[in-house]
Order: sequence, then structure tokens, then C-alpha cells
Amino acid sequence: SSGMGKTKILYSYKNAVRDGQSKGEAQSALLVLCRRKNPDEDRAAEEEAIFDHFIDLASIVQTDDDFQKASERVSPKLDEIVQGKSGKVVLMFDEAHYLL
Repeated sequence: SSGMGKTKILYSYKNAVRDGQSKGEAQSALLVLCRRKNPDEDRAAEEEAIFDHFIDLASIVQTDDDFQKASERVSPKLDEIVQGKSGKVVLMFDEAHYLL
């Protein structure tokens, strides 16, 4: 399903939530890319403009992890991401196939 516009939809939703925040709504939407940043500086800058956080799942989750173990490995990163946020927080993940 490459090239279907999934990232664009997530980014649009994130911006709609941000617009709601300016109107006093207590919620946040964060877009998380689940791989390391592109080593190319120009591509990395583009990714940084779109994504709020980066989690390199390939280096965290092992291929033989069951769901419980994968969850235990990823949970500290998620806690770090939502730290300091108040109200409802929506985390949206792109390139998260390592969790499947």
C-alpha cells in the first residue's frame, strides 16, 4: 500500500488537532515515524518538518519478541513522547510494521 497518501492523511489530522488547540481544546496529536531518520540531510529535514518524534523500532523490537515483550521494549519510548502533555494525546504511527 505504498504511495496511497497515508502519511498525508495523518499529517492533515495532526494539523486539524493543532487548529483545535488554538481554539482552547485540550488535546494533542503527535506523528511518530517508526524508523530512524533518513541519513540524507535534505530528506532528514523534510522528515523533521512532518514528524514530531522518531522511534527506531528495528533497533528496539526483536524479531522473536512476542507482543508482551515488544510492548515492554517500546513503552518507555512512548512514555517519553507523552511526558509533559496534558489532556487527550493521540499518537499516530507511520512505518510501524515492526509491531506486526
